[in-house]
Amino acid sequence: MDIKPGSDVNPINPRSRGVIPVAVLGSETFDVADVDVSTLAFGPDGAPLADESRVHLVDVNGDGFTDLFAHFRTQETGIASGDEEACLTGETLDGTPFEGCDDIATQPPRGRCGRGVELVLLLPGLVWLHRRRRAR
Repeated sequence: MDIKPGSDVNPINPRSRGVIPVAVLGSETFDVADVDVSTLAFGPDGAPLADESRVHLVDVNGDGFTDLFAHFRTQETGIASGDEEACLTGETLDGTPFEGCDDIATQPPRGRCGRGVELVLLLPGLVWLHRRRRAR
């Protein structure tokens, strides 16, 4: 399994309202045409496919084997900040279960430093106002 094919880092913003591309990699011993796409579940919360009609069979990694390429809604995956791995589960058409995992790097939303930085910027002003009120 490969999260964000073509990316080694696999950055994921858990707060994103987008989708995460995931590839089930085919091999000499695993034919992705045998995957029951209705059973695919991604992440700790087992997100279903974002859109079953957008599942493609394509060689995403150039190894000569057909891979299954799909998308999952980030908000439905249950991936949280600090998670370092995400897994995909599913079954083949004959009911054989499979699982694949890949490393991820969770990220905060772009352009936001978090509440800690905002408090550091506000705190001096609040302390000054508090002291000024007490001095009256």
